[in-house]
Amino acid sequence: MFTLLTQLGLKYDTYKAYFHSFTEIHTSLWDRYVDTNQTTLDLFEKFNVDKVFKCNLLTNEQNAYLTQHIQSILIYKRTVNAYKCYKCKQVNTNNNSTCTCGTALDPRQNPSYTSIIYK
Repeated sequence: MFTLLTQLGLKYDTYKAYFHSFTEIHTSLWDRYVDTNQTTLDLFEKFNVDKVFKCNLLTNEQNAYLTQHIQSILIYKRTVNAYKCYKCKQVNTNNNSTCTCGTALDPRQNPSYTSIIYK
């Protein structure tokens, strides 16, 4: 989120309380990390449909500012097995769906998302 604020010309210290739950799109996938009913992934996907940024953690003015300054959001969803295990860091040279340490590498069991925000 620091990158988003910097790209929009905002000071992170001023807005960090509002963007606390937006730190990483991956945390949108795990209930244990989500402390709100609105996840980053949900916000980004809704923005791509409605072209309106609407987050219940922000003021109307902040939502309007983001709506005006974000042109589009590209969401990339990994569709192949992970190249490397995030847990033990072993490279998946055999394109296995499960790492030797037991971690799921298949995108259906362990999805990975990345987003690019165009201003």
